[in-house]
Amino acid sequence: MFGNAKLGTTLALAHYISCLIVGIGLRFYNPKENNQDVVRNTNTEGNIFTRAFSELYQARRKDGRSLGQLIGDATKESLNTLLLIGGYIILFSVLTRVLALVGFTKLITAGIVFVLKPFGFDQSLVLPIISGLFEITNGSHLASQTMAPLSQKIIITSGIIAWSGLSVHAQVATMINGTDLRMKPYLWARVFHGITASLVTYFLFEPLEAISSNLVTPVTSLANRVHYTIGYWDHFAKMSSGLLLFLGFLTFTSLTIYFIKKIKLVMFHYSE
Repeated sequence: MFGNAKLGTTLALAHYISCLIVGIGLRFYNPKENNQDVVRNTNTEGNIFTRAFSELYQARRKDGRSLGQLIGDATKESLNTLLLIGGYIILFSVLTRVLALVGFTKLITAGIVFVLKPFGFDQSLVLPIISGLFEITNGSHLASQTMAPLSQKIIITSGIIAWSGLSVHAQVATMINGTDLRMKPYLWARVFHGITASLVTYFLFEPLEAISSNLVTPVTSLANRVHYTIGYWDHFAKMSSGLLLFLGFLTFTSLTIYFIKKIKLVMFHYSE
């Protein structure tokens, strides 16, 4: 969309971090109605991988279908899923166009401008945001084609991708139909993810752009005016430092969650 592969690193890292933040937030999600029908597996023999393969084998035996039938059913279901996804994309693309023609988008434009104006965002990003509310592909493409500053386009695109659009939400609702999964927590998670991804992208864009520029900026020696670029090992060192920082953040988060669980267990033990 943007014609710049370096921006992919910014978007990917922003979404990894925002997904982690959303996951930690959902860890403390406690619905009002607890599900009392959950049955815990009391089988603790072997490690988790052994138990997983054992359950997989038992489920395969209970299924009873032959290999040929499994392949046929998998092929049929995959094609149906592809048709479903394509149909929803077309449906919401047409719906967005119809809403624009009847003037519905003009009604919500004022509200979006009111929200964006205090943050200094370009008004040309209003149409991509409206389109992105319904369909992720069109919204992201329109955001990349505006005349707004690159940083603003990346922030809005990141939010649109995290929100995913009502088209994807409709696909999810279709997929989980007939299960005990609920859409409400999913929708709130998408809203939280969209806001978080935009904020993380805002803080990451300039530092990552500076690092990317330094990796390809030619350096000229004042002594002999030799023209060269940063070598492989310097590039590896810069990438490794970022990776170690990210792994350290993951480790710190994991330890925090671990100690919180331990504290809860100790408190529960003494309360008994």
